[in-house]
Amino acid sequence: MGTRFERITASSEALAAVLASIPTADAPWDMAFEQAFCAGCALENCDTCPHKNLDRIKWWLEQQTAKAFLTRKGERSGWFSMAKKQELVDKLGPIEHQAEELIEELCGSYCRYTSAASGKTRDELLDICEDCPLSRLRDLIGV
Repeated sequence: MGTRFERITASSEALAAVLASIPTADAPWDMAFEQAFCAGCALENCDTCPHKNLDRIKWWLEQQTAKAFLTRKGERSGWFSMAKKQELVDKLGPIEHQAEELIEELCGSYCRYTSAASGKTRDELLDICEDCPLSRLRDLIGV
C-alpha cells in the first residue's frame, strides 16, 4: 500500500482531496484562482461566472506556480519546509536519546502507580503500566 506520503502524492486527485480537507482562510489555490479569474472580471454576479464550478485545488495543482510552491528548486517549501523539519529534529533529538533512561527513572522513583504495584504479577504490572500516561509517552517517542 505504501507510505502515507506515497498514497497522498500518488495522483493529483489524492493530493487535492487532502488539501481540500485542510481548513484554511487564505489557501494558495483560492488566491491564485481569484487573481487569475476574479481580479479583472467585469461580471457583477458570480452566479453567471463560467469558472464558478471549477475545482480550484485541481486547477491550482495543474499550474506552474503550484509546482513552484510545492517543490521550489527541488526542496519543499511552505509549511513542510526542510528548515522547519530540521528545527523540529534538532529539538527532539535529545529527547529521543535520553527518553528511555528518564522514563525508567520516573517509573521507578516517582510513579504514583507504584503503590498499586506491590504484590502484583508481571502481567498485572503491565496492565497497570498500560494505563499510565508515561507508557503512552514512551509509545509516542518510540522507546
